[in-house]
Amino acid sequence: MESLLQLMRSHVDFNDSIICDLAQKVVKRKLNRRKFILTPDSQQESLLFLTTGITRNFYRADTKEWTSRFSQPGDFILSVDSFIFDKPSKEYIETCTAIEFWEISKLDYLDLITRHHELHILTKKLSDHHLQLGINRMYNWRMLSPLQRYELFLSENPNLIMQVQGQHIASYLGVTSFDLSRIRRRFKELKASVTFFGIIDISEMYLVMSGLF
Repeated sequence: MESLLQLMRSHVDFNDSIICDLAQKVVKRKLNRRKFILTPDSQQESLLFLTTGITRNFYRADTKEWTSRFSQPGDFILSVDSFIFDKPSKEYIETCTAIEFWEISKLDYLDLITRHHELHILTKKLSDHHLQLGINRMYNWRMLSPLQRYELFLSENPNLIMQVQGQHIASYLGVTSFDLSRIRRRFKELKASVTFFGIIDISEMYLVMSGLF
C-alpha cells in the first residue's frame, strides 16, 4: 500500500488515523489480461489504484473503438461519469496486461472523505488533474498532426509501446492501424535525419523534413 500512500502524501498531509482507516477499507486484488473492469450501462461501485500493469478506457460503436485513456502504475482506474457523477458508464475499462491493484468500495470511499477533510481535498485535486488531462487531450487532438501526437505519446508513455497492442495505440491517436505503421516508419526516418543534419531539437526535425517533402 506504500505506493498509494506516497501518491496521497504528494498532494496532502495526513495523520496516522487516516492511514489506519484506509488500511481497514482497501483490499489488494489481481486480474488477468483482457478482463473487463467496467462495461457500458453499468455502475462503477469501487475505486481502483493500480500498482502493476496497464488498463485502458475506451468507447465502442459497432466495430470501431476509441481509446480515451491508458492507466499505469500509480494511477486511479475510474470512469469519471460513473464513479464521480453516479451515471451509467458509457465506456469500457479493460486490462491490457495482467494487473494488481488496491480496491475500495464507493461506500467506504465516501465514508472516508466525509470523515477526513484531507481526503476530500485529495479527491478535489485528483478530479482537477483528470479535467486537465482531458483539456490537454482535446488540444492535442485538434492542434497536433498524427505524427506529432505519436511523438508526444512516445515521450509521455515510454513503457506502453512494448506492452500495449498497436491497434489500441492507434485508436488512442485517432488513426487506423495501417496509418500507425506509416507514422512509425516516418518517425524512424525523422530520427535518422538527426544524425545526417545534425539536428538536436525535435521541432527542428519537423521543419527540415517539411521542407524536403
